Amino acid sequence: MQKILLVEDNRIDAKLVSSMLKKHPETAGAEVICAERLNEAINFLKNESFDLILLDLHLPDSRDQDVVSLIHNEASHTPIIVLTGTADQDKNALQKGAEDYLVKTRFDSAQLAKSIRFAVERHGNRNLLLKKTEALENLKNELEDSNRVLMERLAAIEALREMVVITDADGTIRYANKAATKITGYGQEDLIGANPNIFKSGKHDDSFYEELWSTILSGQNWQGEITNRRKDGTTYEAHLSITPLTDTSGTVTSFIGISRDITEEKKRKLQLEQIHRFESVGQLAAGIAHEINTPLQYIGDNANYLENAFNELKSVLKLCQDIANMKFIETPAVELAKEALKIVHETQLDAKIEEIPRALKDIKDGVHMASEITRATLRFVHPRSDASEPVLLSEAIENVIKISKNRWKDVAEIKTCFPEQLPEVNINLVEFNQVILNLVVNAADAIREKLEGTPGEKGEIKIDVKLEENNISIAITDTGTGIPPEIIERIYDPFFTTKEIGKGTGQGLSVVHAAVTKSLGGSISVESTPGEGTTFNILIPITQTQATEEQDEN
Repeated sequence: MQKILLVEDNRIDAKLVSSMLKKHPETAGAEVICAERLNEAINFLKNESFDLILLDLHLPDSRDQDVVSLIHNEASHTPIIVLTGTADQDKNALQKGAEDYLVKTRFDSAQLAKSIRFAVERHGNRNLLLKKTEALENLKNELEDSNRVLMERLAAIEALREMVVITDADGTIRYANKAATKITGYGQEDLIGANPNIFKSGKHDDSFYEELWSTILSGQNWQGEITNRRKDGTTYEAHLSITPLTDTSGTVTSFIGISRDITEEKKRKLQLEQIHRFESVGQLAAGIAHEINTPLQYIGDNANYLENAFNELKSVLKLCQDIANMKFIETPAVELAKEALKIVHETQLDAKIEEIPRALKDIKDGVHMASEITRATLRFVHPRSDASEPVLLSEAIENVIKISKNRWKDVAEIKTCFPEQLPEVNINLVEFNQVILNLVVNAADAIREKLEGTPGEKGEIKIDVKLEENNISIAITDTGTGIPPEIIERIYDPFFTTKEIGKGTGQGLSVVHAAVTKSLGGSISVESTPGEGTTFNILIPITQTQATEEQDEN
C-alpha cells in the first residue's frame, strides 16, 4: 500500500485530490496524509517515509522560498509531483527535482494515477541508475586502489635481492624479477616462456627433482638448498622456496619460486667453521706441547744417560780393542784378569748392562708416544679431505681424547665403551672431530666448575658408542654442573654462553648442532640434571643420506 504525502493549503483542492486518489483502482488503497504548510510537510518527512509527494508550490509559509528544492533535499529518494495553478512553473519544478507536474482543474483521477505511476517508475529508475553509477564509481576506486597496491607490491618485488619466478602449473615461466636476471645472467627475453630446467646444474640426480615436484604438485611448500647454473655455465648455491597456488577446487594453477644466492654466505660459514676449528686447536696447543714435552723429556734424560755411560765404557771398549790387536800378548793372564776386573768395577759394567736396554726402551717409548700425539693432532687438523670418507668412529674419538688430554686430565677420567665390531661410517671427519672435541672440552669445563675449591677430586666423562639398527649412537656423559632447565632450549643458539667473558664465544654447541644435523646427517639431543651432570646423545646413520652426499659434493 502506497503512502502519499499531500502538501496543499487549499482544503477544497486537498479534498478533490484525495477523492481522485480513492476513485482510481491503482491509488484507491493509498494512505494519504495531508500537510497544509511547508514546515508541517518537512516535519512529516523527517519522521516518516513516503512513497510519493504531491506538492503545491504556493504555501502560506513558503515566503517565496524554493519549495521543490527544500522538499527534495529533505526526501531525495521520494518522487515529487507538483500541483500548480499555471503551466509556466513546470520547467523550474522539473529542473529542481520534481518528476512531473499537473495543472489544477485540468486532470482527473486517471491522469493523476498515470502521473503517479510514471513518476514512481522514473524516480525508481533514476535511483537505480544513481546506485549503479555510485557502485561503478566505488568499483573504479577499488580497482584503482588495488592497482596501486599491486604496483607497490610489484615495485617491492622488483627491488628484492631475492630471485622471484612465477610459473604456470606446467612450469612455464610467466614472470621473473630483476634479481632473477642479475643472479642467473639470463635476460627477460630468455626467461619468459622458458622452463626452470634451464637452471639445472647437473649436481642433483633425478630423485631430487622427483621429490621436489611431488611435493609442490600435492599443494605443499618445498624449500631447501640447491645448486643452479647461470647462463655462462658457472654454478651457484641457492636457498629455494617454492609455493604452489591453487584455485577454489584445490587444483594447482601456478608456482611462486623465491631463491637467494647463498654462495658467498656458505663460503663465509665454511671460513668461520675453519677459524673455529683452528681456534680449538690453538686452545689445545699448550696442552699438546705439554703432552709432547713429557716423552721428549724421557728421550732427553735417557740420551744423556747413554752419553755418560758410553764415556764410562770407553775403557772397556779400549781393553777389548787392545786384546783384539794382541797388545797384551806378553802380559800374564793373571795381570790381564786383574786389569779387566778393575775396569769392570770402575765402570759398573753389570749395572749398565741392565740399565742401557731400559734406557733404549724408554727412548723408543717416548718416540712412540710423541709420534702418536703428533699423528693424532695431524689427523684432527688435516684429515684426508673435507669430503666424506670411511671413518672408524672409535679411532677418531681416541684421537680427539689424546689431543685434548691437557684440557681434562686434571679434573676428570675419561672412560670409553666401544662395540667389538663397529662398522666404518662414510662421514666428514673434520666435522665429526669438531663435534667430539667441543663436547669433551665442554664436559671438562662443567666438571672443573663443579669441583672448584676441591683440589684432588676428579669427575668422570664417559663416551658410550652403540649400534642401534642402522645408526650409531654416541652418548657423552659428564658429572659436571648440569644445565638449568630455563636455558636448555637456547644452548644451540649462536653466541649463547653461560661462561665468563673471555672463556667462551658461544659458538661451540651451535657448531656441534649444525655439524651433526647438516654435515653428518644425524640428530642430537640433550638430557641434563642440574648439579649432577649432562648427557649429549648423538645419532649418526650408518648409510649417509643423499642430502649429505650432495652437500659434500657442493
